This record gives sequence, C-alpha cells and structure tokens, in this order.
Amino acid sequence: VRDAWTSSKRGSDTKKSHLFAAANRKEEEVSRERNEAVDTRISGLAQLRILLYRELIDRRRNKILTVVLLVRTCVVMLFVGSVYLGLGRNSDQTAVQSINGALFFLMVNQGLAFMISTVNTFPKELVVFRREFSSGIYGILPYYLSKSLSNFLLDMILGVMFAPIGFFMVGFSEDNIVFGTFLAILAMITFVTTSAAYMISCLAPSEQVAYLLAILFISFALVPSGFIIQLDEVPDYYIWLRESSPYTWVFRLLMVNQWRDYGPIECSAADQSKGFCTPSERPFEDGRAVLDFYDIKSDHNEAWLILGGMGLTYHVLGVCALAMKNRHFR
Repeated sequence: VRDAWTSSKRGSDTKKSHLFAAANRKEEEVSRERNEAVDTRISGLAQLRILLYRELIDRRRNKILTVVLLVRTCVVMLFVGSVYLGLGRNSDQTAVQSINGALFFLMVNQGLAFMISTVNTFPKELVVFRREFSSGIYGILPYYLSKSLSNFLLDMILGVMFAPIGFFMVGFSEDNIVFGTFLAILAMITFVTTSAAYMISCLAPSEQVAYLLAILFISFALVPSGFIIQLDEVPDYYIWLRESSPYTWVFRLLMVNQWRDYGPIECSAADQSKGFCTPSERPFEDGRAVLDFYDIKSDHNEAWLILGGMGLTYHVLGVCALAMKNRHFR
C-alpha cells in the first residue's frame, strides 16, 4: 500500500510539498541566524578600530613586501639620479627635454609601482573578506576603510622616502619650496593611483582581470598627459580623456614646480656647436618659455583639488562596487 501511494501522482506531490516546506524552514533558520549575527555586531567605529589593528599587525608580519618596496624605490631613485646626473643645475637648451623626461619617468614609476602592488595583493584578500562578511563579523565600509587607511601611511612614506636621492642627484632645484612641493606631488600621485587600484580591484571579477584593467588604466591615462603628446595637440574627441587623466594634472604640477621660477636658460657652447641656438636666439629664454611650449599655465593650483577629488571618487566607486558584488552574501 505504501509503495502504491508513493508511486501515485498524489503521493509524489505530497512528498514534494513536504520537502519544499522543510527547505523553507531551513532557509528561514539560516536567515534568522544571520540576522541575529548582524544584530549583535559591534558598532562601525569599533569594527574599524579592530580591523585597523589587525591590518597593522599583518603588515608588520609581512616584512618581505615592505623590504622589496623599499629596495625597489631606492634602486629606481639611484638609477634616475645616475642617468640624469647634474642635468638640472644651470641647464642649457638641450637639457630641457631631458629634465622633462626625468619628471615624466618619476611620475610613471610612482604611479605604476603602487598601483601594481595593490592590485596584486588586495583581490587575494577578498576571499577571506567574503567569508567573514557573510558570517556577519563586520560590514563593508569598516573593512574597506581599514585596508585603505592602514596602507595609506606606509605608501606615503615609501613614496617620498628616497625621493631626495633622485631630486638632488638630478639637481632639479636648490629651492626648499620647490623640493617640498616635489615631495607633495609624489605623495599625491601615490594617493590617487592607489585609490584607482582599490577601485579596479573591487570592480574586477578576478586578480588577473584586475591586473589587466590596471595596465589599461595606466596606458590610456599616460598618453594624453602632456609629455608623449603635447596638451594642445590632443584630438578634440580625446579632450575628456586628457582632462580626466590624473597623470595630466600631476605632470602639469611637476612642470610648473620645476620651471615657473627657474629663470634664464643659457645657450651653452655645446648647444651652439650643435646649431641648436645662438647667444641672441634661444628656443627657451627662461623656464616660463618651457611651460608655454608645452601649453601649460604657470598657475595650476586647482590641480590639487582635482586630484584629491579624483582619489576620493575612486574610493567611493570602490566601496560601491564591493557592496554590489557582495550583496548576495548578506
């Protein structure tokens, strides 16, 4: 009788309804447990404090990455200083392009190094984040802030620690204000590029895709920045790319800082022997003539606000992307 009932249509439907009800009860229990876990979580500030402490401990344990970044930064600055050694002191006409090349290289190196290091580490940690977030241990915003804030101070230190080596070996300037502004610009490009790296890591579905997106971001942002192609020669349909590129504004700041108060640029004997100039006719009379040649205004104070706004926007987009990707893990 039992077998006949089970094999009948009515018995089969009844069995399915019981299984469905059991599944619903199980799902409700899991949902209730998650809600209870969320309800018992500590405040957001307390979560942030604990997560920050955990990140700092993790940074201290992971000394290899810090040492590698320190060595890399020192080696790069020594290399740049040795290649462009002394070109900034009493520059002649032909040295102008080399000095601009040194500024461009330092900008690229600063942005590339910190972006790649971030996209190579942050996506790997998201697996642990999803497990802990789905358990209701902490929220998205405290986690994101703890990651970005814990890395911010160290990145700033690494970004400017060895900059004096390259600055004084090249001989960009002997003015303390120019030197201080140079360090501030390097710190700003570090902040903006790491912000973009967090955004890309949160948007990308995997570590490999994040790496490719980071390379594309850097490539598209560098081309219209003002050194590879002059700013006034960028096609009209790429004006939006030029103005939205953080490297455009950083290069403007570096150029203004270097050339605005530089003074006269001499026509050396080497320049005259190459037919590059004569004592009475020089391509660049002074530093401001260099800025005019590159179509850069001598005053770009708005660049600081624009770059800061870009960095904050990248962080906001990163938080939103992380929340959207993990909305099903609540």
